[in-house]
Formats: sequence, structure tokens, C-alpha cells
Amino acid sequence: DEMAPAVTAPAKARGRFHARRGSFIALHSGDAAAVWRELEAQVRLGFGGLACSAMWLALAGDLDGAGRLATTFPAGAAGCVRAARRG
Repeated sequence: DEMAPAVTAPAKARGRFHARRGSFIALHSGDAAAVWRELEAQVRLGFGGLACSAMWLALAGDLDGAGRLATTFPAGAAGCVRAARRG
């Protein structure tokens, strides 16, 4: 959490932090519940990268949740790759 942007930082920066932390959690611990907590933070902040988080849920083992998220926020893998490159 020491790497988190300040609470006064723009919502987009804070949302991006939670998206990246969710990907890190999925890759390193596979804790689907923790990935969901990061998704919930993104929703609260109005962050637009939710569709990209579906792959992290799937990697963490929550295939049903990943499917629901991908269906609700369909961006496609290409959009997620472009967003990741923009940082």
C-alpha cells in the first residue's frame, strides 16, 4: 500500500493502481477474493478498465466471475493490450 497514490490523486490514477495490484495478486498469489477486492475499488473510483480485469480473475481461478465481468464490460483483449501500453 505504500506504493498507492495519495487519496487526493485523480481517480484514474488510483483506479489504475488497483488494476495493476489486481494483476499482481492474480499472477503471484492466485487469490481470487483479493482480485475481487481490487475490482470493487475500481468500481468505486469509476475506473474504466474493468473488462481487462476479467483475465486476472480467470487466472486466479474464478472463471464464472471472469465470464460475467467480460460479458458485462466487453472490451476485448486488444483493448486491454492497448490500455496496458498507455499505462
